[in-house]
Amino acid sequence: MNPNSFDSPNNPAQTIVNAVDQWHRTLSEQGNTLFPQPLHRQWVDFDPVHYFTLLPQLQPPAGRLLNWLYVGNRNGWPFLYWRDAQAAPHIQSEQLYQEPGWMHDQNMQQAITEPVQTDGSALGYLQLVLFRLKAGLTLLRWHSAYKSVTLLCNQKELQDQIRHQSSKQHFTQNMNADTARAAMALDVTPTVDLSDPHTARVSLTRFSQWGGFYRQTWAMNRQGPHALMLEHEVKQVHYDCGVIF
Repeated sequence: MNPNSFDSPNNPAQTIVNAVDQWHRTLSEQGNTLFPQPLHRQWVDFDPVHYFTLLPQLQPPAGRLLNWLYVGNRNGWPFLYWRDAQAAPHIQSEQLYQEPGWMHDQNMQQAITEPVQTDGSALGYLQLVLFRLKAGLTLLRWHSAYKSVTLLCNQKELQDQIRHQSSKQHFTQNMNADTARAAMALDVTPTVDLSDPHTARVSLTRFSQWGGFYRQTWAMNRQGPHALMLEHEVKQVHYDCGVIF
């Protein structure tokens, strides 16, 4: 079976990414009005359960809610964690110390993705990877901007990103013509390979201002638990914006 390819201009992958990014921008605008105060749930209308509205092929674990607590203050980000629906949410960062993903050798996004299930469709596996890469990456302040991830799922978004990085920017190094030309030649179409009856593989392109364009392949069990893991990553085109926080 050939991989499922999302190569139309209005492919569902880019539509979903755009919806998540727009929601994240709206939240960040709310957060910016409060800088440099600490962020709390009652000040910012961020309900992580909304990810499952934007990613409808995913199913959260029964009886649990996705919650958040802001950590790091002026260099902060929202730390996401699952809690029992009947349990009170954490109100102090010390309560997070025992949460999966808190310690330096773990990963918050991996921890919140592990209990999530898909509907078994190609789009469902793709949405699981989008959740893994994007969930919680909003309200990023100062140094935590290094965590930001841009996903490119069609050629128009690629071209728009290259034009943006090549134009005159405050505080950043413009993308030069050789780098832009190399990036323009990339095929950023996401694919989902279901040829293996036991393992689904999702390939897609991410962009970072601190590194450039990367092609990633994520592998997961087709039956839950999915045990999502990054199987392969290659840097296709290097770029660095030159900003050091």
